[in-house]
Amino acid sequence: MSRRSTYNVTVGCDLVIEARTWRVEEVSDDGFQVKCAEDASYTCLGFEYIDRAIGDGSCTVVTPAMAEKRKQLLQLTGGFERVQQLSPFQQAVIRAKLAVLNAMKCLEAEGHKLTQRYLDQGPVRSALRRIAIDETGAASLFTTVHDNGEAVTIPVPKGRTLQKYRQLLEQFDGNPVVLLVRDHLKGPRGDKARKICDLGERFIAAVVEGYLAVSQPKAAVVFRDTMESFPIAPDDFARNFKFPSLTTVRNRIRQLGSTVVQVGRLGRRAAANRLRSGTSSIPAVGFGEYVETDQCLLSIFVDASGQARSEFWKKEDQEKFPERGIGEPRDGERVAKRYWLSLVLDVATRMILGWHLSETATAEATKAALRMAMRSKERKKRLYGCELEPAPAVGFTELRSDNGTAVRNKDVMAALAGLNVMVRLGRAYEAADKPYVERLFGTTDLQVLNRLPGYAGPRPGALPGADPMKEAVLTHDELYAALTKFFIDKYPARPHRGTELHGATPIQKMAQVVEKYGAIAPPCAEQRRLHLGEVKKLSVTSEGVLPFKIPYNSRDLQLWANTAPSRMVTVYLDPDNLAQVTVEPIGSCETLTADLSMTNLRHTNLPNALRLLKEASLLHPESAAVTDDDVGAVVTREGLQASLSDRARVERGYDRVTDYEGFATALGNVAARPSAFDASSRPAGSISSFMVVDEGPTSPGTAAAPAQLGISEVVAPSSAPLANRPTNCSRRMPRLPPKRPSKPSSGASRRASSDVFRHR
Repeated sequence: MSRRSTYNVTVGCDLVIEARTWRVEEVSDDGFQVKCAEDASYTCLGFEYIDRAIGDGSCTVVTPAMAEKRKQLLQLTGGFERVQQLSPFQQAVIRAKLAVLNAMKCLEAEGHKLTQRYLDQGPVRSALRRIAIDETGAASLFTTVHDNGEAVTIPVPKGRTLQKYRQLLEQFDGNPVVLLVRDHLKGPRGDKARKICDLGERFIAAVVEGYLAVSQPKAAVVFRDTMESFPIAPDDFARNFKFPSLTTVRNRIRQLGSTVVQVGRLGRRAAANRLRSGTSSIPAVGFGEYVETDQCLLSIFVDASGQARSEFWKKEDQEKFPERGIGEPRDGERVAKRYWLSLVLDVATRMILGWHLSETATAEATKAALRMAMRSKERKKRLYGCELEPAPAVGFTELRSDNGTAVRNKDVMAALAGLNVMVRLGRAYEAADKPYVERLFGTTDLQVLNRLPGYAGPRPGALPGADPMKEAVLTHDELYAALTKFFIDKYPARPHRGTELHGATPIQKMAQVVEKYGAIAPPCAEQRRLHLGEVKKLSVTSEGVLPFKIPYNSRDLQLWANTAPSRMVTVYLDPDNLAQVTVEPIGSCETLTADLSMTNLRHTNLPNALRLLKEASLLHPESAAVTDDDVGAVVTREGLQASLSDRARVERGYDRVTDYEGFATALGNVAARPSAFDASSRPAGSISSFMVVDEGPTSPGTAAAPAQLGISEVVAPSSAPLANRPTNCSRRMPRLPPKRPSKPSSGASRRASSDVFRHR
């Protein structure tokens, strides 16, 4: 016996499954042979599948009789199937009619014969009204408010109409929607209701087509130009053709809908970004699981000199208003710039992980923001006086960015690949691919930059009464301070309404996520140096290596150098952490580390270290060496200066490796060596107590030329044990003779280096 369906599904029935309608053409032993009503495709649906779908409610069976009755119902009501689809006025009328029909049943129960003539009598209809009110208990059953706001009284129909209402209810299985007022079906409908001829419709279509252009012309202008050039045949002219009015054209444009109008006048790309619907999906649940990064040119002009100068551009302004001048005026225009802000945002918690200001959106700026996200920001909190805790250091699993060159370059992509971070690049001009960091830029613009002098507005011409370039009085450091306090103290403490936040602040969400799922561990210091740091190829001497003229040395490095055939190595330096460098000998599989020889530079960064070395060299211009004590003296002096917080916050123009190297050129003839002192004589914490510098770069100023420093050679620090060094701190190391241009043999060079090493 062949398998059959449990339910009575016959030929001609419609099966509605997942919003698709299938017409049963044949019932075979294999199942139902069906045809799709949308694309006319054929397939076979098994009996078990149909039984299961009908049982769980995912399949609706529509018999031919049901389809015909539904068609008649829609034709009668004008498209309405349920009472809930009607207006409040229509629903009130239906309730009154149903109450009258129930009152008719009461009269029949009393023995009255309800003919049409009997129901036409006034006393009978009054009795029906009274019984309906008594049965429903609603005194205002026959009074309601029309859709136009007027109060109306619902009359009791006469006998013929009441009999028709009873027949309609019986015909459509008691569906009360058939009792609606059918005023909306009066008059001609469809093409018969048109009052504009075909030529007028073509004219309206021509005007609408000209209006839906990306140049965004005015409707009146397009209407006038189209009317002047629209061709009219002699027959139409003889029939006294008249153009539709501008009001008719505008009404037709409104009927198109705002979506069609914006697609036509804004373009597909801009309309998609503006009209794209949101999502309720949860993109990430773990801290560091999914981050977004992007760059934005800030809408604020900043005084690029970093100094407080006159608020006027020219001398005549200072002479005209002498009481309002600040400092000495400057000839010509002031240097006002806009800076790029690079952000890294954690999507699961909305915590801001890293930020960086730069003159251009480059790979170096992106790497600086990524390094900040992967390190502690506790020192930045203390430096700027923030009250809340910043986001902790965290690693990434997935990073999403746009198609810009700041991320889509070999340096950043190679660094992220080395850190095992999956990168997903969004489409060009598709802001919805990374909406969270894009929203953060808008919030920063409205809540931070809008309140600062020099603000230029969100778009060109937005502030016609402002002169942002003339009002550019903020320095780069002051702008960075305002952004830092907002990113640490204000933004994480404000409620968010996004998916899975439900009014929680980013700080609360981070605590919840970390407690439930944990956080991704950040990369170690060596991984940061290898993948996000600066790379230099140097030669190892007896003094170690000097990347950017900063001395590094270790015992393992010297032991390798004494036996290696070639002393060329690759040095990896983290610009934000100068304590150690990673050294990879070229042609060898070893990986070595070297420690910073100058302890006073341990708690600073690369640009600030170069500035400290430069200023330390100016303490004794006649000397050819800079010791750790000299650097410590500069740090102590700056620690006592009130302007330290303004000088040591952030670096403006040192975002590229070439800038580091150019600044280090001035130190090319400075002998940087550790001071000769007993470590036990320095109290604990005396170095870090004065080093109140940020992990971010600082403004080093203009580097002096070697001739101005009065120094002629480079001498690296000694790697000899501390006990073998001189104990007199005031003693200066002797100047070594300059290197010969010709390179000696490897054995002679090694012996000479060993002699110098032992001498020191």
